[in-house]
Amino acid sequence: MMIKKQLILTFIICIWGSISFAQTESEFANLYIKESHIEEQLPTLAELQEKAIQNSPRLKINDADIIIAKQQLLRQKRDWQNYIGLEGGAKYGLFDNLVLTQELGTEAVSTATTEQSRYYIGAYLKLPMASIFDKSNVKIAKAENQRVLNSKIENTNTIKQLVVTQYYNIVRAHRSVILRVNAVESYRIQMIRAKLDFENSIIPISEYARLNDMLIKALISLEESKVEYEVAIHLLEQTIGEKIELKTLEN
Repeated sequence: MMIKKQLILTFIICIWGSISFAQTESEFANLYIKESHIEEQLPTLAELQEKAIQNSPRLKINDADIIIAKQQLLRQKRDWQNYIGLEGGAKYGLFDNLVLTQELGTEAVSTATTEQSRYYIGAYLKLPMASIFDKSNVKIAKAENQRVLNSKIENTNTIKQLVVTQYYNIVRAHRSVILRVNAVESYRIQMIRAKLDFENSIIPISEYARLNDMLIKALISLEESKVEYEVAIHLLEQTIGEKIELKTLEN
C-alpha cells in the first residue's frame, strides 16, 4: 500500500511538471498570438521576389553570359572587316629607273640603276567566297545569344516561383504553430481541471494519465511546428539574400 502511494505521488509530480511546462508554453503562445497575422508582418511577395532577383548568384552568371554572347555576335557580324584594309611598306636597295633623254631632236629611253629607298601604301580587298556565303557563325552566335536570354528568363521565373512557395511555407508553418498553441492551451486547462477531479477522486488515474499523454504529444507537435516555422524563415532568407525583418503591428 505504501509503495502504491509513492507511485501515485511520483506520477502527480510528473504531471505537475507537465502543467508547469505547459504554462511556460502558454507565455510563449501569447507571443505567437500577437503575431497571428504573419502576412501583414512579412514583406510583400513582390518585394521578396525583387530582392531574390537582385541578389541571385545564378542570375548574375546569366548577366555575364549575356554580355559575352552579345560580344561574340558583334564579332561575328564584323568579321567582314578582316577582308578590307590598308597595307604599306618600305624598301631600300638598287632599283632600275627609266631615263628619257633628248639629243639632236631625238628622244631615247634607257635605264639607270640607282641606290634608293621606296615607300608604298595601298588598300586591299579580299573576297573569300566561303566566308561571304557561309553565315553559320553568325547564326550560331545569334542562337547562343538567344539561349542565354531565355536561360535568364527561365531562372527568373524559377526564383519567383520559389519565393512564392517559401513565402506560403512560412504562412502555413506559422498557422500550424498557432493551432498547436491553442491545442496546448486547451490541454493545459483540461489538466488543471483533471488534477482537481483526480484529487477529489472524481476521475481515475488512467483518465488523468491519458490527458497528460495528450498534453505531452501536443507540446511535442508544437515544438516541431516551431522548428518548421524557423526553417521556413531561414530558407526564404537564403533565397532573397538578406535577413527578413518582420513588421511590428500596431495594437
